[in-house]
Amino acid sequence: MTEDRPFSSLDEGVQVLVIELTNSGLVRLLVTPSAGLLPKTSKPMPLSSKMLGSIISGEVPGADSPEELPDRSEEFAIGGVNDTEIIRGLRTINGVPVWKLEKLMRPAITIVHGDLRASGGISNAGFLGKDESLLDVLARDNDTVRELGLTHRQLAEVLNQIVSNSSGYDNKQIIIEGRSYTVSSVSWRGLQNSPFQDNTQTNRDYTVTNSNTGESIKFSGLLPEMIGRYGFYEGEGTSYRLSPESIISFFSLTTESS
Repeated sequence: MTEDRPFSSLDEGVQVLVIELTNSGLVRLLVTPSAGLLPKTSKPMPLSSKMLGSIISGEVPGADSPEELPDRSEEFAIGGVNDTEIIRGLRTINGVPVWKLEKLMRPAITIVHGDLRASGGISNAGFLGKDESLLDVLARDNDTVRELGLTHRQLAEVLNQIVSNSSGYDNKQIIIEGRSYTVSSVSWRGLQNSPFQDNTQTNRDYTVTNSNTGESIKFSGLLPEMIGRYGFYEGEGTSYRLSPESIISFFSLTTESS
């Protein structure tokens, strides 16, 4: 709830969490089922300072992974093939909590009620839209790739060929699977770190054009590693997304592709 929206103006059906300190030093949590005054009928309950700080900052561990789902983080194979059920049960990826990854992936500056606000994101464009779920994005793209009989590693490898054979060159001609492509790149002054905190970074964006059809795709130098390691193609809410369908179609990838 923002400061400019008092209880009386809340939309019907909105739930509000109020933290109230009692004289005994305990904390009373009050939740309204709908807009209106808060009934003070709940019993006081102790709340640790760590959890209180998490609630106030909006960083509630486990908020993106429902408690009823078992934690499948240790089953996730970085760089491997994973069942979508495992992805939906992740609490951490590469040791980083999912809620923290989402915060890092949001556009660095967002507009809230007409005001510019810092989100804690590490990229102006963001890796996810401001309301997207990381696990939903990962799960959806994982289903797509597996249903087509391919792996994230296969899609990442074709982009890695572009990066490894064209860095420092403009209009470089590259042959992949017998097809000719022209590659150009833009170099930026600052380095962009991966939100997965795996020590990968880039300062380049690439444009690949099919020499025969003129069709083009664009991607960040971070994308091959994010795809290969985590199956992450970025979210629908960012201009940097390159969907698995686009990669497969553009490079005419099949289960027979090397």
